[in-house]
Amino acid sequence: MLQQFLHEKGFSDQKFLDWQTNDYGKPSITNFPSFNISHSHGMIVCAIASQPHTILGIDTEEVRFVEIEYFNSCFNENEWQEIQEATDRLKTFYRFWTMKESFIKADGRGLTLAPIHVITDGLKANELGKSEKWHFHPLELHPNYKTHVCLSEQEAEIVANKFKV
Repeated sequence: MLQQFLHEKGFSDQKFLDWQTNDYGKPSITNFPSFNISHSHGMIVCAIASQPHTILGIDTEEVRFVEIEYFNSCFNENEWQEIQEATDRLKTFYRFWTMKESFIKADGRGLTLAPIHVITDGLKANELGKSEKWHFHPLELHPNYKTHVCLSEQEAEIVANKFKV
């Protein structure tokens, strides 16, 4: 899928020779912008940063029933209160969840960074105890899915593609 997306954007297969992963398994390509992939129940999304210095992560989730009470330890007090008071608790849960997951994926440490340590504030976030701000961009790719891209820098353009399986 990434290869197809790169072809659509004018890149050759040669780029895949420079594939590498960090200590936590996050893939990257040498001298190529940050990219990330997510999938959920028939939807696959791929995002590529438009600037070479920007780091990104993406998460998509189908909005479907889940016992959200089991996840209360993943949210801070303000986030949990907003979920509990929302007209559509499930959509609000997935909004926060995809924001946190996209942050964790952008950060590159995977789930060694617990969701509770990702503090959301509108369309910005930071890791608990750190001042560095990350930026969220919600993507409306399908009415039954919540999708967020998390970026280390504000981007004028988000290059994303969805694939239906």
